[in-house]
Amino acid sequence: VAYLELTIADFFKPVADEDLRAAYAAEVQAAKARTERHAAHILVELGGDRDREEARSRIEEAKAKIEQGADFAELAKVYSDDFGSAEQGGDLGYSAGNTFPEAFENALASLEVGETSDVVETDAGFHLVKLLDLRAPDVASFEDRREAIERELQERAAKPRLIAEVEALRDLVFNSDGLKGPAETLGLELKQSDWLRPNEGSGVLANPKVRAAAFNAELREQGYNSEVIEVSPTQFVVVNPIEYKAPELKPLATVRDQIVKQLKIEKGRAIAKSAAEEIAAALKAGESAEDIAKSREGVEWQVAVRAWRQDPAVAEPIRSAAFSLQRPEEGASRITTTSHAGNTVVIQLTNVYDGDKSLIGDKRRKELLASAERIQASQGFNAYFGELMQSAKIKYN
Repeated sequence: VAYLELTIADFFKPVADEDLRAAYAAEVQAAKARTERHAAHILVELGGDRDREEARSRIEEAKAKIEQGADFAELAKVYSDDFGSAEQGGDLGYSAGNTFPEAFENALASLEVGETSDVVETDAGFHLVKLLDLRAPDVASFEDRREAIERELQERAAKPRLIAEVEALRDLVFNSDGLKGPAETLGLELKQSDWLRPNEGSGVLANPKVRAAAFNAELREQGYNSEVIEVSPTQFVVVNPIEYKAPELKPLATVRDQIVKQLKIEKGRAIAKSAAEEIAAALKAGESAEDIAKSREGVEWQVAVRAWRQDPAVAEPIRSAAFSLQRPEEGASRITTTSHAGNTVVIQLTNVYDGDKSLIGDKRRKELLASAERIQASQGFNAYFGELMQSAKIKYN
């Protein structure tokens, strides 16, 4: 196929250093805005039997003791009317700047870690606010962020130009005979692929939509261009099939060995299946697995003693087949066949040992019980819903 490709990188231009640094400064500022502050407070409420002067006097008394070196957390337990936080030393947790009233947040934002504010008034009353901790997002250095910022700015600037160019390309390829004209008009490189297969391709030609267009019979037969295909929001492609080779049989000499190998495999599987059926019948008739294995060529005999459901010593397909069998009656066995690694396996189950529930911890037992209840509920609901669907009378208006 011939094809034209438009990517956003085609429209990148260098970015001035001052623009990079301005963008980085904006990132730093945005990170600061996401800073969380760990607050504590002492609240003296207004109202009730306490007038404004009494409330102000009480909060000033607490402030004076803090300035004299008293412990903020202990004072909160004595002075704070916020009983929810008082017992935790006034601890209110973290705020990203929008948890508390505006005056409270402004005071909190002005503090250094460990510092206590002046008296702050809100609708709740008078507060003393303390900053316990800062939790700020990590910001990489300018040099570490430089390349990523440059690409972001380039993409932002190039996006409108890319969209405009894509629209121009759509108009041109719709009425164009081939892609040479659109390539010259837009100054694009006209590219040509090597031979493609329906399920193979590399680079942009690995995209399923691009390959579907490349193998579109109408485009190929009429010589049409494809529509402009959006590989991604920043990459667009248009293709024109220029040459096609229909599938053809390879010479027998080329594929002879491959065919012989496949026929041997198929014949071997048929023989193995037939032998497995004979062995299963012999086991059911009472012959021992060991005697059967010794008397037959190509039969391997293995024994798994007290294997469990996740036993790594037994292949998973064999375990699954064995555990799907019913418990054999005393002195008898259960027989089944399965396949594993291209071989046919005959399984003889001679005994089943019940698990020891006491080995399962309480937590695991509850998890298993909850899982079983969910499965049972789901099955019950599906059965009920299925019955409703079968018995429902539907009237079309």
